[in-house]
Amino acid sequence: MSAAEKGTRILGFILQPIVENGILHGVGSRDEGGCLQIEVIAKDKDLFLVVKDNGKGMENPEDLYEKPTKGYGIKNVHQRLVLKYGEGYGVSLKSNENGTEVVVHVCKS
Repeated sequence: MSAAEKGTRILGFILQPIVENGILHGVGSRDEGGCLQIEVIAKDKDLFLVVKDNGKGMENPEDLYEKPTKGYGIKNVHQRLVLKYGEGYGVSLKSNENGTEVVVHVCKS
């Protein structure tokens, strides 16, 4: 990542609810050996903030957008990013029994 990309500003409190979920529901679901990884990938005019955990995963990650049951963190983050940057940006999730990966897609501005 270049020095200019390191200075890229994004909306506040974007990663906090995602990291918190990764700790509480991902790493916290393990008896031992939990791992949470945060990676930043710059590509053209976009930044991808990738948060991965090696927890038990979740059965229906798409439900977090449609019908959150306890908290609205990821849905709120996604909606804020779409409002700020437009369709095509926001939060995407992949999850299986080996963990969860959350990708936050923002525009470098």
